[in-house]
Amino acid sequence: MQDKRYAVRAARCRHTAANEEVYETLRRITDPLTRSWEKLAKANRIAIKFNMMMEPNRIHYFAGRRRELVDDAVARAVLRLLRERTSARLVAVDSYGRSQPGVTDAKLNYMPLLDEFEVGYAESNLP
Repeated sequence: MQDKRYAVRAARCRHTAANEEVYETLRRITDPLTRSWEKLAKANRIAIKFNMMMEPNRIHYFAGRRRELVDDAVARAVLRLLRERTSARLVAVDSYGRSQPGVTDAKLNYMPLLDEFEVGYAESNLP
C-alpha cells in the first residue's frame, strides 16, 4: 500500500518583503512537495480560488499590504510558480465577480494579476 502521509509547509515573510522574496520563500517551502508537484505537472487545467474578492473601497491595508485577503505579492508568487512548474491552463474561480458574462464587477479587484499571468476567470454564479 502506498504511503499516504501528507506534508504541510509554512513560512513567514515580513510585511515589508519584496515580491521576489515572497516568491523565493514560496518556492523554497513548496519544492519538497514532490507528490503534489507531480500531480500538478500532469494537469491540463488548474482551478485556483483566491480569497481576494471585495469592493476596492472596503479592502483594508497595513503598510501597503492587504490585511484580510490574500496579498497581491502572494497571489503573484503562486501564479508565477505555477507558470514555471506546469503547462496547465490556469483558471481562477470565484463568485460575484461578474453579474453577467463579460461584465467585470469592481469586487473582482485582482483581475490585473490574472491578466498579467494569462489566467482565465470562471464565474461560479453564472450558468
